[in-house]
Amino acid sequence: MAKKLITSSQDKTIRIWNVQNRCEELKLQASSPVTSITTTSDGQRIISGSEKHLVQVWNLTSGQEEFCLDGHTKRINSVAVTTDSKRIISSSEDGTVIVWDAERCTRTATLTGQASSPKKVVLTLTEDR
Repeated sequence: MAKKLITSSQDKTIRIWNVQNRCEELKLQASSPVTSITTTSDGQRIISGSEKHLVQVWNLTSGQEEFCLDGHTKRINSVAVTTDSKRIISSSEDGTVIVWDAERCTRTATLTGQASSPKKVVLTLTEDR
């Protein structure tokens, strides 16, 4: 069973809970209501998407924001991160999916063309498909 649980809310918070003792361990204050969260595979960072079109990267130990990615023009629907934590992917109500270089904090690709805004981003575990 997981030892920590991470929740996000319209109240602009991300909360880290200790599942065993049922206590809140840490509360992060985002810049706007949080619409999506994920963690890096090493459990060191939280990636969040927000209503104000920002992707924020948080240090799970310190609770501090490490950096912010700004490139969408509308609400973030979903965030994902590659298993090596080198790429962050975000989808938005603006109809785009952006691939970010998490080491350089830069956009590496913008995908467009869906008939409606992409709601969820899911990554495959293999590189060949």
